[in-house]
This record gives sequence, C-alpha cells and structure tokens, in this order.
Amino acid sequence: MKLFSKKQLLLSGAPLLSLLISFSASAETVSGKLVGYHCANEADICPIDKHDPGLLLEPDFVLLTSDNSYYFLPNISRDTKVRHVLKDIQVKGKKHSEYNLIDVEDFKVRKSGGYKTIFAPRIIEDARF
Repeated sequence: MKLFSKKQLLLSGAPLLSLLISFSASAETVSGKLVGYHCANEADICPIDKHDPGLLLEPDFVLLTSDNSYYFLPNISRDTKVRHVLKDIQVKGKKHSEYNLIDVEDFKVRKSGGYKTIFAPRIIEDARF
C-alpha cells in the first residue's frame, strides 16, 4: 500500500480548494428599483413619491428587478431603504434565491453620471476608531 506525502496531498487538493473558495465567495450584482414589499408582491408600483403616507404601512422594502422578481436586503437598515425608495439602485452581494434575499456587500444609488456607494461594510470598518 503506497502512502502519499503531505506535499503530494496538498498539491493535489489545492486546485479543488481554490475552486470551492471562488464559488462560495462570488458576489453577484443586481440592479433595479427600491420599492415597498407589498407593492412588489402585488405587482403594483407604490408609494407614489417619498412623501406618500403609504411608506409607513410598508413592513420592508425590496429591490425590484426589470423582470419583476424582487429581493429582500436584510442587512440594509430600514432608514436607508426609506431614504432611497423609488430610486434606481445597484447592489452587489451573495444572492440566496431560496429566500429571495441578497446579503449586500455594496449598495449603490444612481446619481447623475453613475452610481454612488451608500453602504458597504468597508466604509463602516474605515469609520471605526
């Protein structure tokens, strides 16, 4: 029975390990409009504007894509979502299709001339003492 050296085992497993890491750590970018959950779920675009009292009745806000699918953004605060409701946004993060959610790594809002980053964990880390 032939035994393999540690070096042979490491070299044979390295490509597989790097492949697994690249698939598990890959982030996806998704674009759309930030709308209320009930509005997205009922295929109705509301609130009408940022001052609509209907905002108070929305339990959460979701990213609605051009194909009418929607994603919850659980690690983005409600305040941030309300501030940017009805705006075109772009998020980068890990998509969990079974729960219709994206764990956001980068949250951008369309401004004149492109997108501006509003939230990213690296910004929070940089702001800490």
